Amino acid sequence: MYFLNAPTKDNLFGLFLIYAGLLLLLLTVQWRSKRALGLPLVYAVTLSVIHAFSAWIHTFPKYTPRHAMLVQSGLTLETTFYGFRMTVLGMAAFVLGVLVTPLFIKQQAASQPFLPCRELTKQLPGTLVIVAFLSFFVFAPVFRLLPSLGTLTTAGCSCSVAGLYLYCWQAFQQRRHSRLLLGLAATAGIPVITMLFMGFAGYGASAAAVVWLLVLSFYRPRWISFTVLALVLYLGLSFFLNWMIERELIRDAVREQFALGSRLERVVSIFEDFQFLDFSRQDHLEVVDSRLNQNDLAGKAWRHLELGRVGFANGETLLIAAIAWVPRILWPGKPVTGGGGDLVSRFTGQRFADGTSVGAGQVLEFYVNFGWAGLFVGFLLFGIALRWMDVRAADRLAQGDQWGCARWMLPAIGMIQPGGQMSEVIGSVAAFAVFATIVHHLLFKKFYDLGAMHPLVRAGQGRAASSRRRYT
Repeated sequence: MYFLNAPTKDNLFGLFLIYAGLLLLLLTVQWRSKRALGLPLVYAVTLSVIHAFSAWIHTFPKYTPRHAMLVQSGLTLETTFYGFRMTVLGMAAFVLGVLVTPLFIKQQAASQPFLPCRELTKQLPGTLVIVAFLSFFVFAPVFRLLPSLGTLTTAGCSCSVAGLYLYCWQAFQQRRHSRLLLGLAATAGIPVITMLFMGFAGYGASAAAVVWLLVLSFYRPRWISFTVLALVLYLGLSFFLNWMIERELIRDAVREQFALGSRLERVVSIFEDFQFLDFSRQDHLEVVDSRLNQNDLAGKAWRHLELGRVGFANGETLLIAAIAWVPRILWPGKPVTGGGGDLVSRFTGQRFADGTSVGAGQVLEFYVNFGWAGLFVGFLLFGIALRWMDVRAADRLAQGDQWGCARWMLPAIGMIQPGGQMSEVIGSVAAFAVFATIVHHLLFKKFYDLGAMHPLVRAGQGRAASSRRRYT
């Protein structure tokens, strides 16, 4: 037990090796499975960016946080160790959930026969990207002024992820590698748009990363996928480093409503003196540690609870999450479900400036409700839920139902918020599912109705079902 209780660099490195083993196991299972898009792997990688990477930095013999801001906030090897210890248990439970889920999900025939046509195949990726552009540039400015509709526009913007993924998948199936590269290159436009019009890079970069990680899940040969995955993570962290240097100038330009050309100049300035992340530079490591060390908050929460300075929430935040799916337009007095630092301050004792948004993350939130048991069960159920959606999406894609795949992808994408509160996660999943249903009825339902009546489609469905019965 000394190994798990003593906050030393060697013990932290031991925890990191265990975590890396779990991540490698998950990657292997996801990449080898025929019933997987890779959505649980996307979640695990994004969780690693805000937990595992900073833990690894603290194992460096010469690294100790020295910047005044880090010292004043109380970020130390000790808080990082205790927080990452919680993360390792959470990852173990998450991987277990992913592994057991396919055992009780049987492969099913398409829930609805559909009429194969250009609108549901070749034109679908472009249609989804158009929906995303309309959501961002046309509907968002209006809907964000109305209760509950703002999250729907976020769901609409996420259609770009599904659209670009399906575009790359089609290109790979057709062995058109130039189109595949074009689809991947187009992901760079997502963070550029969010920086130019919102002043934030995280939303767009996260969306682009989801596309890359999902594409690498089906790309062959695997050694190229693994190499590109490592390269994408390194370049992503390097971009984050340079974004942190220039972000206030870019946000000022957005807040002051500068001309688009002026904003673009400031975005381009990120790449003028681009610095690649140097693991030997103290200032580089401190920038990453200051913004991507969610272990620190989780570790402080563990210490506060251990010392009796605050009591466990006993499901309080999870009950709030359970009602997050109810639209505020139907329940104007609904309790606030996230977006501030109140929850984090309550359980860590750390205060934040007014208006500062501080995500609790699943590691902290599951633990502060029911301790180690809550952490394990929470991540186990989280892994089961995300893997269930992943299997359903993969089954639809295997059946040729690309829109059916996208309908399952969208709510799953809403779950991939490892740094957010469960209320935000539940609210996003509900909004994304509702948006997908609206798009289905407006654009695609007619093709499923035609498919149910078309004799050739029904005959094909019957032959497919007979073939499945013969081989199962």
